Amino acid sequence: MNETLDAALKYASEGLAVFPCGPDKAPLIRDGFKGATTSETAIVGWWGLYPDALIGVAVPEGFVVLDVDPRNGGMDTLRDLIAENRRLPATRKATTMSGGVHLWFRWDPPEGARFRKTLGPGIDLKAAGKGYVIVPPSPGYEWIMYDARARLPEWVAAIALKPEEAEPTPKSAGSAPKFFAVQHGTRYGLKAHADELATLSAAEEGTRNDTLNAVTFSLAQLVAGGELDGDFCLGTLYEGAEAIGLDHEESDRTIRSAWNAGLREPREAPERGPEGEDTRERSTSLRIAPTPRDGHYWTDWQIDEEPPPFYLEPLLPKNAYVLVYGPTEAAKSMVWAGLLAEASHHEIRSTIYSLENPRHVDRDRLRRLGPDPANLRITHEPLDLGMREDVEALIEREQKWGTNVVLIDTYSHAFHSVRTEDGNGRAIAFAQVVRYIMHELNDQGLTVVVVDHTGYQNRDEPRDASAKRQQVDVAIKMDKVGTWTPNADRSKFTMDNFKAARFGNPFSGITGAIVGKRGEPLSLEWSDPAFGKGWAR
Repeated sequence: MNETLDAALKYASEGLAVFPCGPDKAPLIRDGFKGATTSETAIVGWWGLYPDALIGVAVPEGFVVLDVDPRNGGMDTLRDLIAENRRLPATRKATTMSGGVHLWFRWDPPEGARFRKTLGPGIDLKAAGKGYVIVPPSPGYEWIMYDARARLPEWVAAIALKPEEAEPTPKSAGSAPKFFAVQHGTRYGLKAHADELATLSAAEEGTRNDTLNAVTFSLAQLVAGGELDGDFCLGTLYEGAEAIGLDHEESDRTIRSAWNAGLREPREAPERGPEGEDTRERSTSLRIAPTPRDGHYWTDWQIDEEPPPFYLEPLLPKNAYVLVYGPTEAAKSMVWAGLLAEASHHEIRSTIYSLENPRHVDRDRLRRLGPDPANLRITHEPLDLGMREDVEALIEREQKWGTNVVLIDTYSHAFHSVRTEDGNGRAIAFAQVVRYIMHELNDQGLTVVVVDHTGYQNRDEPRDASAKRQQVDVAIKMDKVGTWTPNADRSKFTMDNFKAARFGNPFSGITGAIVGKRGEPLSLEWSDPAFGKGWAR
C-alpha cells in the first residue's frame, strides 16, 4: 500500500481536506486547494493517478498556519518577534523541505476582520479558506509534534490583524467589460490569460518574480481594456505565484505594483481587417442591455392587439424562442432543415448554425431538399453564445441579411464556454442571450429555434427539461414513429407542444414523414394535407 495514500486517508478521517501536489508543491488538480476533499473515493482515485504526489492540506476552519521559510529570513524574523514579545507555546509543528517549519495554531479571527498574509520577511500566515500547506510524510516534511494544538497567542494575533491604514489591495476596475456576466473574459482575453499563466508556471528559479511582474502587468492591461475580469485575474495570479514557490510577501508586492501600473495602460484585442491585418481600432461599442425604441418600450393596454403572428401556424411563430427536443434518431435536424427549405420558397429567410453535423451531411440534405439559396444559408463555423463578441457578430450578420429565422443546432455546442453544474442557471443565462438577440432584431420578426438532443429513447427528457421549458415560448418534443430503415421511402415522426402560453398554439400528435429514398430528392409530408401550406410572410 502507498504510504502517502495511507497518510492522506488518515488525515481525511480526521476531517482535514486533502489533495495531491507535484514535487514543486503545485496542485495537481484543476481547482487547487479549493478542490481538497475528505472523500475516500476521490483520494484513492487521485493517488492512483499520482502515486508519488505530495499531500496538500487546505487549512481548516478554526486554524492558522505560520509558514516559516529560512530562505527569506523567516527564522530571523521569528527570533526577533519572540524576543520582542514572548515565547510561542508548544503546538502542532512540522519541518519543511526548505529547512523551515509549519506551526499550527487554533484561531478564530473576529468576523469581518482583515489580517495580514505575512508577519514579516519569511513568515507567511495561512488561514482557513486562504491557502494550503504540504504535510508529512511527503518527502522533505516531518512531524516534530502533532497532537498539541495551542491557541494562537494574542500578541501574534495583534500583529496579524491588519491596521485600518493598511495598503489597499490592487484595484480590479477597468473599462466596461466586453463579455457577459457568466464569463471571465472575451475569447481574446481568456486566450491571453491562459498563455500568460502558462508562462508563469514554466518560469525557472531566479526568473520567477520578474516573470510574475511581466505577466501581472500584461493581464492588468487587458482588464483595463475590458477584455478580462479583474477579480478573476487577481485570484489566479496569487494562486499561480504560490504554486511556483514564491513567498507571499514578495509576490504580493510584485502583483500590487505591476497590477496598478498595467491598469494605467489599457490594452484591447486588435481588430482584424479584410486581410487579417491588425487595425488596432474598435469601430463599434459592445452592449448587452437592450436599447428601448420609440413605440416599442411601453405597452398600450387600452387597445386590442392582433393575434400573435406565425410564419407557419402552429409550429413557427414570429419573434419567438422555440426549443425542439427529442431523441437523437427523431430526425430533428433534418425535419427543421426541411421546414426552413420550404419556408425559403415563401420569402422567409433563414440561417442555420450547424454546430454538430459534418459539412458533407448537411450539404447532401440541403441539395436533396432544394431550398431557394437566396433565402436559406448554413454555416459550420463555431458559435458560442456565452461569448459576447460572438453574439454581437451574429446580430450584425443577421441584421444585414434581414434574417427571419435562426436555427441553432445544438444547445450544448452553442453554450460550451459556460461551465457550471447549475443546469437551471445555465438555461436562464442562455435564454437571456437569446432574448437579447430577438430584441435587437425585433423589427425583422426574428425567431430563434434551438435543437436539443436528449438521448436515444423516445421517452427521454432533455437535461434540465423543466428549466428549459420555462424559458422558451414553444417547446416542441419530437419522436420517431416505428422503426426507420436506411432505404425506406418515408420515415415518420410526431410533434407535441409542451409550452403554448404566449402564442396560444397548443398541439399534440402532429404527424409527418420524411419522404425520399437515399440519393433521391427529399420532402416533408403531413398527415393533415392542409398543414404545411399555411405559410405567411
